[in-house]
Amino acid sequence: MSANASAVEATFLSPDFDTFIKGEIDGHRPIAVIPDDLRLALPADASLLLLSRPTAEKQYREHRDIVAADYRKVQAMLDKGEVFRDREMHLGLLHDQGSWFYAVIKTTKTGKAVFLQSFRRTNVSDIERMRARSVVIRQAQ
Repeated sequence: MSANASAVEATFLSPDFDTFIKGEIDGHRPIAVIPDDLRLALPADASLLLLSRPTAEKQYREHRDIVAADYRKVQAMLDKGEVFRDREMHLGLLHDQGSWFYAVIKTTKTGKAVFLQSFRRTNVSDIERMRARSVVIRQAQ
């Protein structure tokens, strides 16, 4: 297992991860390894996708149906999901994992860090709107 994959696994095995995703702990945590094609598309030097406290707090407030185990699904979205660009320094990720999930990742201006900005369940009509306003840069695999 790579050092990056180990760091991500440590996040999910941490006894305080459930508390962290409620926005009750400061800092940020690595939740996925960013594939090279997406690092180039952003562009970013960072290889870990981070979840910050402010985003965790927002997620918990607005999407209580997203639980700790769901955050593991972000890796499959990065690796196999449909990817599209709708804004500079942002990528949208779409993936069917029994139900549809949508995530947005963003890089900092320097490209030194990449953060999860949003993560939620979605539906077909929402997906059609996203595709209509975006440029698909990778089809789902």
